[in-house]
Amino acid sequence: MTAVSACTADSASAKILFLNLNDAEPEIQVARAEALRRGEEFVVIPDSDFIRRKTESLKKMNAVTPSSKLSSQEIQDAVVRLGKGATTVIISGHSDGTEYHGDTVETILRQDLVRAFKKAGMDSSIQSIYLWGCYTASHGAVRSWDTIFPNAHYLIGYTTAGAPKNDREGPRQLAGALRAEEKIRSESDSKQILADLKLVNQGDRHSLGGRVNDHYYCVQRGLITGLDEIKEGCRDFAHSMAAEKYDLYDPYFSGQLPIPEDGLKSPLRAFYQNVQDHSQCLLCGSEEEQEKVLKEMQSSFNQKDLEALSQIPCPGVLIRLIKFSHIVNNYRKVYAREFDFYRKEFKKLPPASPENAACRKILTGEYGPSDRKLFEDLARDSVCNDMNLPAELADLAASSIRRAETLLGNLRSVPFSWIADAPTDQAPESLMNSPEELSLSLAPITAVILPPSRPGGTN
Repeated sequence: MTAVSACTADSASAKILFLNLNDAEPEIQVARAEALRRGEEFVVIPDSDFIRRKTESLKKMNAVTPSSKLSSQEIQDAVVRLGKGATTVIISGHSDGTEYHGDTVETILRQDLVRAFKKAGMDSSIQSIYLWGCYTASHGAVRSWDTIFPNAHYLIGYTTAGAPKNDREGPRQLAGALRAEEKIRSESDSKQILADLKLVNQGDRHSLGGRVNDHYYCVQRGLITGLDEIKEGCRDFAHSMAAEKYDLYDPYFSGQLPIPEDGLKSPLRAFYQNVQDHSQCLLCGSEEEQEKVLKEMQSSFNQKDLEALSQIPCPGVLIRLIKFSHIVNNYRKVYAREFDFYRKEFKKLPPASPENAACRKILTGEYGPSDRKLFEDLARDSVCNDMNLPAELADLAASSIRRAETLLGNLRSVPFSWIADAPTDQAPESLMNSPEELSLSLAPITAVILPPSRPGGTN
């Protein structure tokens, strides 16, 4: 076996490709060991040497915030340079279904990753896929990969929250799934396949599932489903969840109820699990994927059914609502310098009136999850125009308010990496400049992070 460098490889003979999006070294080790056992080549993107070289380069350039994280484009370029030949791909990183992020990469859109796979010619060579991230093997997630890798008949991932990278269960399950692949793929008895997957799973904290040949499996629920049975249960799900949406989701999203500080302990958590379990029924993902679902549903669903489905929020929006307290913390940290600038400026002005208190909250970062409705209100009200700020400060404040409303008032626009527990140093647009330059930096931000055109999208 030959270990190939991440971003310098030009090998068409690579067999196992490990996309190291979260710096999960124990997972890399078990995948490398399996490649050695098989006598196959092993490629890691990005590898530790590349990360080290990039960090050193940034330090030499005196970058203000040196980061070893690769950009989305760097990951895509490395995949394309690798070219054809990989038969197995392992993607290790956090995912909401349409985006990935982790400790080694900035946010990368799934559609961009898919484009790189196709450009490299891997869409026809990949035979097995391992998706080591939360809810990566829900029924809907599995179906979304079918048209991308038509020759992949073994797709394994998590149907629940995945194992954290420092949890020994993740590498153990990956090693087991890799080792059992040949046996499981050769089985014709679906019940035996489920039994084999249960042996790989071992435990109930993080449950595996996915596609093997022509069936979908969920270890946690002992589920075996034919790939042609995807419409079963979607109609009942649509009506039950559409009703739940108004009881559980809308009050939080519209601001009628304050968002819980710990969304994982709120009713939203069970709602999110149900949505993930039935994601094959939802109009989420790319336009192409939405059209595919609509085409499948239209033959047996009436217009009322389809309207009910379209009202159900996609998983990516829900997880941002559940983790909104983390998003607020990350937003405060990323724009801490700007908030400090406004606090100093406001000390020079008369005390805030009740009418403009909301604007001051937004501009100085003095808000919490329970204040979420502020961001939507600011988009509708003209209260910020009544602050009587000096002209040069008023223009700057208007840009900041627009950015806050775009990012925090519209959950689809929040960078997926901002749901992380630990605050991030990454901003959608760098603000590492002097206060007098802030107006130049803030204006483009609303153009950089635009909400998807369709309200139900997952971003």
